[in-house]
Amino acid sequence: MWSLNPLWFVGHYCAQLAATFCPQNTQSPERGLTIQSDSDTYDTLKLVGEGIYGEVTKCRKRSTGRFVALKALKHICCGSTEIRILKLLGKTDADEFHIVRLLEYFHVNARPHLVFELLDQSLLDFHKATDFAPLPVKHIRVIATQLLKALVKLKELSIIHTDLKPDNIMLVNHVQFPFRVKLIDFGSASVLTEVQHIQEPYIQARYYRSPEILLGLPFCEKMDMWSLGCVLSELRLGRPLYPGRNQYEQIMYIVQTQGLPKDYLLDQASRSHLFFTRHWRPFTERAEYHDCSNMVQLLKRMLSLDPKTRIAPTAALRHQFISLQQLQANHDRTEYYRLSIQGLSAALMYNRAERDEDNQHMLECSHHTKVAASRSKPAPVDSFSVAPKPPESKMAIFVHRHGEPGLQLAKQQVLVCAGQCKSPHRELTSMIGDHNKHFFVGSQPGI
Repeated sequence: MWSLNPLWFVGHYCAQLAATFCPQNTQSPERGLTIQSDSDTYDTLKLVGEGIYGEVTKCRKRSTGRFVALKALKHICCGSTEIRILKLLGKTDADEFHIVRLLEYFHVNARPHLVFELLDQSLLDFHKATDFAPLPVKHIRVIATQLLKALVKLKELSIIHTDLKPDNIMLVNHVQFPFRVKLIDFGSASVLTEVQHIQEPYIQARYYRSPEILLGLPFCEKMDMWSLGCVLSELRLGRPLYPGRNQYEQIMYIVQTQGLPKDYLLDQASRSHLFFTRHWRPFTERAEYHDCSNMVQLLKRMLSLDPKTRIAPTAALRHQFISLQQLQANHDRTEYYRLSIQGLSAALMYNRAERDEDNQHMLECSHHTKVAASRSKPAPVDSFSVAPKPPESKMAIFVHRHGEPGLQLAKQQVLVCAGQCKSPHRELTSMIGDHNKHFFVGSQPGI
């Protein structure tokens, strides 16, 4: 008979790989079953939760009579990463930083068992019990504050949770301490210094998966912040913020609400070709697009509803659309920048030249007046002469240009704009929307 050695997987992929290659013990602890650790005995009471990689049972610890949660992993080769992460977290105050407390761990028939403090219920179960009713904002703030403190501690220890979702956020004791929560399940957690890129299989549940994971970008602990934002939104909405049925739909939801990712992100992403198609544009056209974006930014500040926040003329003159600062920094060698600076300079120089010419003309008139005054003394008149009334034909042309025909044309133009854009805000954003076509959402719904 062949003697097979255990097969071990190291890293944050261990659970996914073990589900494929490792033998598993799917037998759940029955009520009344006794489990012996190296230091204590646990009496199982009932199954309180089960996942792909393990089940959690409510137990009584005989030495103290205390109720605990016993997590038994299904795969004999997993648990080392989670235990290592939890040992690092065990050196911190679990209550202060709202992280579940590991009491002990041991193996039964090579199967890892982890003993935790017993908590109340997950946010998912709580939300289900309320029929997914939107949670009041004041309660969301309480939950957000606690989870942000947990993320602060994880960042200090260079730990990424990678699986932050309502299932893994537990209410401690909702009756006694309303909305006091703790973060659980570090089975997929990673130490940042040990991993920088994610390939197949993916981490993070799909609804809470960050763009850097979807697109194949380098990632850091901020992926957990994305997941937290999705969770808090879901608590308020009563439904997932981005409920994609696959990765393509997930990207579509994100793009529809937040717009396309920046060009440099799509250039850097290893998986952007699965979701987007590139359409190159001339560099001069990019310069015009960025210039149009700057113009829209200035217009929005000019059109602020609150007069107190509306931009002042001096500040508007310093805006990068007027100063051409961004164009000079990024597109100074383009024909568009050359023509822009040439047109602005010509207009300013023309005004200066016209002013100098007017001053010279006034000086000459003043000189001729003094000469004429020395020869004769006419009746006193104003220093500035009144411009002659324009001929009737010219006045008729003036009225024709600025009268009803012109107004009707302006009204027609406004109606056309109103038909294309339902609100001034959309009209402003649409001015740059048509230019932002370096990337288009692809058509691979099967991803």
